[in-house]
Amino acid sequence: MDSHGFAIYVRIVFADMLMFWYISNNIFLKWEKRNEKEEVREDLLKISVL
Repeated sequence: MDSHGFAIYVRIVFADMLMFWYISNNIFLKWEKRNEKEEVREDLLKISVL
């Protein structure tokens, strides 16, 4: 694999990690604010659909 291909690969992995961290952070904040598990479950379903 050349250096250019590796850079693209790293960028994709980094973006995925960032996205995952952002989503899980949002769910955690919502969970803390309102302990209504049904709404959090809906958010998890939305993510699994995406």
